[in-house]
Amino acid sequence: MWRRECFEWEREVIVGHFGEKDSWLWSGNNNGVYNSHSAYNWIISIVSPREEEEIFSLLWRIKAPRKALFFIWRLLRNRLPTKDNLCRRNIIDNDETLCSFFQQEVESAQHLFSTCYVVATIWKM
Repeated sequence: MWRRECFEWEREVIVGHFGEKDSWLWSGNNNGVYNSHSAYNWIISIVSPREEEEIFSLLWRIKAPRKALFFIWRLLRNRLPTKDNLCRRNIIDNDETLCSFFQQEVESAQHLFSTCYVVATIWKM
C-alpha cells in the first residue's frame, strides 16, 4: 500500500491522538451516546410548523390503508392512548404510568416504539 509522509501541520494534529481510542460521539445529548429519544428531540427541534404541515400532507398521499395512516398520524402527533397520555388527561393516576412489561420506564409512545425490549422483540418476529 502506498502512503505519503505527513506534512508538518498534520504531524502536530496527529501526534496527540496516537493511543487514544477512536469513537463516534452523538451531539444530540450530553453524554455523547446515541439513543432514539435524543434523536427524536433533535428532529422535533429542527422541524418548523410549515415543514410539519408538509410532512402530514405527504403522509395522507401514501398508498396504504387509512387505518395504518391514521395510526402513524396519531403516533407522530403523540395522540396514542399510552399511559403517559392517559395520565396527562387525568384518566389514570400518576402511579399507574409505568410500562406494563417491566415496570421500569414510563409507558410513552417513544418508549413503546423505540426502547421497550419486549415490543422490540415482537417487532423483530
